[in-house]
Amino acid sequence: MKGSIQIIKLFNIPVLVHWSFGLLSLFVLYQGYSNGLSVEGTLWLGLFVLSLFVCVVMHEFGHALTARKYGVETRDIILLPIGGVARLDKLPEKPLHEFLVAIAGPAVNIAIALLLSPVFFLPFINLDLSSEGGINAQNFIPLLLMLNVFLALFNLIPAFPMDGGRILRSLLSMRLGRVRATQIAAIIGQIFAVGFVLLSIFSLGSPMLALIGVFVFLNAWQEARSVKMNTLLDETKLVDIMRTRFTSLHPHDTMHSAISIVEMGLEYNFIVRNEVGQSIGILHHEFIKEAMSERDANAPVAVYMSKHYERMKAQDSVRYAATRIQSNGYSIIPVEENGKLVGVLDMQTIHDFLKENK
Repeated sequence: MKGSIQIIKLFNIPVLVHWSFGLLSLFVLYQGYSNGLSVEGTLWLGLFVLSLFVCVVMHEFGHALTARKYGVETRDIILLPIGGVARLDKLPEKPLHEFLVAIAGPAVNIAIALLLSPVFFLPFINLDLSSEGGINAQNFIPLLLMLNVFLALFNLIPAFPMDGGRILRSLLSMRLGRVRATQIAAIIGQIFAVGFVLLSIFSLGSPMLALIGVFVFLNAWQEARSVKMNTLLDETKLVDIMRTRFTSLHPHDTMHSAISIVEMGLEYNFIVRNEVGQSIGILHHEFIKEAMSERDANAPVAVYMSKHYERMKAQDSVRYAATRIQSNGYSIIPVEENGKLVGVLDMQTIHDFLKENK
């Protein structure tokens, strides 16, 4: 996410902090000033907020490490003023796995609360917040315990894409399929999101709850759309959308052949084939522009073509191909059937397909 910096890397998962997280420092100072806290009381409040976000990071690692168990890696964990987000590479394939990944976060908070619970038996514990200083050495751990319980319960609210909403989606998926389950969970999530905003405005007066409501509303819509598109890409085969009319080049052709086609605006990336029609490389638009800038139109295509490419099968899913294209920087890929080149695919073809199926 833009505007984030990495602060640590655990279990090979980067933990990032968004720039807006710095607003918490101002929030702590404001709370200390508005409540008449001493310097010591403000420091205790700041330490409490930091401890809370350590618990949030642990919550997100609960999701990430459980997801890893089911073959899903986590790109990173981002800390925002309204909480943390573990960005998984993909959704767990099975609804049961998604259920376990979703519930793992709140389970971590409950585990933290249980580990802290013996503190209630200590004689010096005091939960009276009416005294000057607010949070202090006596009530620090009990309050942290109670806040972890609150975090667990709050995240279990079925407001998709919060944990409770993902749990709901996983249960619905067992009967309705992921797309329909996501649509239902997203609608319920948006209803809760509107409720959060209204509660913030007319009752609690909490701007944080309003921010959470806006976050939930927008992300519920975005994820419902994303799941619909990904399912469409999973179910569509390359043979259904590939271009069957395309120009292929021979390694001994000159770059002038490619340049003339590009200048007419017909095609921009090309498959290079040998004498028997087998693909042996690709010629990127960037390489053609390089030849143009070097005035090297008479050079053979073999000089500029890239051998870094993959052949795809006609029955491969569009989503698989799109992932490979994006992760490896391919401008175009050959599509084969029974060892014969039958078409080509590029990201523009995929974008056009998605635009037609919005």
